[in-house]
Amino acid sequence: MSHKRSAKPDKISHQLDSLASSTFEESFNELAEHKELWPMLAVEDEHGNRELVSFTEDDKDQCLQGARAYLQMSAQKGIGSVKKPIRYAIGYDALVQDEQDKKLKPAVVVEFGEAGSKHAYSGYSFYQHGKTPEDFLWTEPQAAGIEDLLI
Repeated sequence: MSHKRSAKPDKISHQLDSLASSTFEESFNELAEHKELWPMLAVEDEHGNRELVSFTEDDKDQCLQGARAYLQMSAQKGIGSVKKPIRYAIGYDALVQDEQDKKLKPAVVVEFGEAGSKHAYSGYSFYQHGKTPEDFLWTEPQAAGIEDLLI
């Protein structure tokens, strides 16, 4: 995961923040229930219609690349009920270095962007499995950096 921190960030719309938050929540639910997270792509159109697509056919890195490519290919023709996506969020599982103890820890990462912006963004949240889905723990999402906009 490469992050560019030097560029000045755009203002993130309420709608994009909501889509990113929903993608975090969906990712946490998937991890708590199944103890595994495959890359997922959430898209939204100007009317608030949303679609969520999971990618599970290859290894996780190939699925993540597939989610990004699928978004770029589908930006004009649409995905499901979303005829022209203007916002997106991609959620996936990764190891992220903890700033405090410098150890790599499992985290949900969400990349999110909106058409017309200069950049996309990413955030992460560390998580820990419990004995049951109800014992699943996660941290507040943190900003990770600026990413290339995919639509």
